[in-house]
Amino acid sequence: PQPQPLRRHQRCRAAVAAGRGGALVAGGQGSAGRGGCEVGRGDGGVGVWGLAESTQMIASTWTNTDFQMTELGDFPIDWRVKTLEQICAEAGGAIQTGPFGSQLHASDYVAEGIPSVMPRDIVDNRISIANIDRVTKEDHKRLSKYHLKAGDIVYARRGDIGRRALVTEQEDGWLCGTGSLFIRTNHGDIFPSYLNYFLGHSRAKNWVHARAVGTTMLNLNTKILGSVPIVYPDVPEQRRIAAVLNAIQETIAAQEDLIAAARAFKRSLMARLFTYRPGRTPA
Repeated sequence: PQPQPLRRHQRCRAAVAAGRGGALVAGGQGSAGRGGCEVGRGDGGVGVWGLAESTQMIASTWTNTDFQMTELGDFPIDWRVKTLEQICAEAGGAIQTGPFGSQLHASDYVAEGIPSVMPRDIVDNRISIANIDRVTKEDHKRLSKYHLKAGDIVYARRGDIGRRALVTEQEDGWLCGTGSLFIRTNHGDIFPSYLNYFLGHSRAKNWVHARAVGTTMLNLNTKILGSVPIVYPDVPEQRRIAAVLNAIQETIAAQEDLIAAARAFKRSLMARLFTYRPGRTPA
């Protein structure tokens, strides 16, 4: 094995092979676990294969890279480090809490209207509309300070404070609801999807949890979130990192949908089999 001198480590950069069948991405130590994984995207969608199959490809992509020590641990030495507050301030961005209860009451919600994103609506890093509350156009206009834009990151600011979601074009213009806050960097050097995944890194989540306030229920505020150190490479590499993680996230979501459908089918089938027996139909 190769010796590892002080402050030097082995890192596996993403290896991308493009062809008619799509792209093959190999992740190694530090990007997809110790053994790494392969993610394939083609006409058939996205697939994730086992660790053993990717070992040879991963080994061929290792490079020795100098690392820097940051408040969140070791990162490549050529990556920049700024707090989230600094990043937002540089480009006129903001970390903004949603409206307080005095500005938007429970009685203000309507059956048909513009969605208001609350912590319960942030599910698996996405915004769910299953039980989302809505507001009238008049209230939406009155609360223009809290309008979400594509590229924002919406956060739960109480309870499960690690819950977050990237706002997409579909949710552009929706309202940041009570109990939530959002990040808008407006920064050309920050790719929103990368920032969203970085904030989901265990080091960043631990940083936030260690500084959250409250004993019965943890609470997050703009000062705490603004103090998080953000470590980032140039935008092209941010995009590559986000693309790999997006592919894996899509695979997980597709598998979860498949499992949910299979469970529903099983429940329906059990009800039928235990009532009518195999091969028989109701009269």
